[in-house]
Amino acid sequence: MGRKKVQLAWIVNDKARKASFFKRLRNLIRKMEELCILCGVEAFVIIYPHQSVDKNLYVWPNPPYARELLLKFVKMPEHDRNRKMMNQDTYLFEKIGKANQHLKRQQKSNKEFEKILLLNRIFKGNSLTNFQASELFDALSLVGDRREELEKMVSFSMRINIPLRMLICLKKKKKKKMITTIYIYSQVPPF
Repeated sequence: MGRKKVQLAWIVNDKARKASFFKRLRNLIRKMEELCILCGVEAFVIIYPHQSVDKNLYVWPNPPYARELLLKFVKMPEHDRNRKMMNQDTYLFEKIGKANQHLKRQQKSNKEFEKILLLNRIFKGNSLTNFQASELFDALSLVGDRREELEKMVSFSMRINIPLRMLICLKKKKKKKMITTIYIYSQVPPF
């Protein structure tokens, strides 16, 4: 069973805030050590804690090494320095962009699913007068899309001389891999 997600907000309780600070400080330093050892990178950490937590300055691995790396960074040309730099704003901007892309994909998927449900309601015998014009237009566009797909499948089967009952369709699956799926139909595939 996983831990519950921690709410990112100021911890009001002083004792809990100090405990959280020192625990996270240890974890951050441990992760930095692992990163330096496993990937062979040079890194340092400087932490200025809030006055209510601690009045000490924390430098890892040691102040002279941190000073040396900071000077090395400052001496780099500005173009190289800023090339892969990320601050809170750029990080949030990138996360928001990815979230918006995911939202658009999900909205498109939901719209497609709504059209399919609408067609099912129509095929079950509901009167067309029970639907709005925009719903009927959506259903008509879905039928047109499926008709085009079916025409492509038929022309493909005729081109490679495979009976319509055994169509080979390439579908995009998760992780952008093309997986060949063989559908064997006893008759023309449904919409």
